[in-house]
Amino acid sequence: MELPFKTRFALKWQERKIKWFLRSKQLTISKEKQGISSLLIVLPEVEEQLRIAVYFVQALMNAMGASGPITMRFVGRDFLRNTFEQNMADVFRGYSEVDIDRWGMLKSSALNRILSRHWDAAVDLNPDFNSITT
Repeated sequence: MELPFKTRFALKWQERKIKWFLRSKQLTISKEKQGISSLLIVLPEVEEQLRIAVYFVQALMNAMGASGPITMRFVGRDFLRNTFEQNMADVFRGYSEVDIDRWGMLKSSALNRILSRHWDAAVDLNPDFNSITT
């Protein structure tokens, strides 16, 4: 069955309008459309998951170089600080049992210490739900 000319024309017009709309939209994180300049990475606590996360972070840092365009900071339990090399331990922010309140969330003092600056993006490498890092 052949559609009438007006219907075919309207369908083609709608298709082109959608393509133009999708092409004109850009997905960016910052308002300046320059990508991200700072990244906060939350590390898992489980040893097997942590090992994979550390490999990922080291590969990311090696790909960007020592003075890369993105400022990265890592967050995790205090005992995780020993699993990093010295250059990564400098940008690690840890929290302990003292920093966790009775509901299992970080206290505001720990949050202020960890979030001492504005972060463009945050990546939680915990594969399972963790109430502390939510």
